[in-house]
Amino acid sequence: MARNPSLIHSVVILTVVFTVTTCFTLEANIRKGDIHLASNANTDTSTVQPIDTFFVGDINDDGKKDTAFSIPPRFINPEDIFEGCTDNLCHTTIRFSCAVDSIYDRNNIGGSVFDAGDLNEDGHAEIIVLPAWFQSCWGRISVYSYLDNHWKEAGKTTIYWCLDEDYTQRVIKKDRYSFAILGDELDDNGDRIQSERLFKF
Repeated sequence: MARNPSLIHSVVILTVVFTVTTCFTLEANIRKGDIHLASNANTDTSTVQPIDTFFVGDINDDGKKDTAFSIPPRFINPEDIFEGCTDNLCHTTIRFSCAVDSIYDRNNIGGSVFDAGDLNEDGHAEIIVLPAWFQSCWGRISVYSYLDNHWKEAGKTTIYWCLDEDYTQRVIKKDRYSFAILGDELDDNGDRIQSERLFKF
């Protein structure tokens, strides 16, 4: 696979013990696109992996800000991730400090998670997921909303992510029922331009 010098992945090596107060034995039967949403489907409760931590908003409406843990896939050769993933799915697991479902995001080798604020004013903060990949600066940006005790992909669009920018500015609240994402595309001359896509909850 071609190496992408723009891929900057700062990791923190942590020993993480996940203690979940609400245990689900069955995966949530929710699937949308490349996203597999499940409830603690990974039975490993203690692992040592490179993990990125991100401070996000109040997801479970308890008045406290929460933390997201982005756990990358297992690689064939951890010293050279460009050799690929062990399961060929290359999915990143996003878990949280509060007792909510995890997000299993395919075609993601450990991207970033951002606080989008409470866009729909329901007491649960939305999050932005910006996946990372082996090559190319083109990818997607997604907004997720925690509705009815499950994560829902409320919107996504294509983005050119090899820029040093504040990606939270790409998500624009319209009202409590809708928001927009500023994506990127090429015009007829091959120049990169921004385009706005509107989504409703």
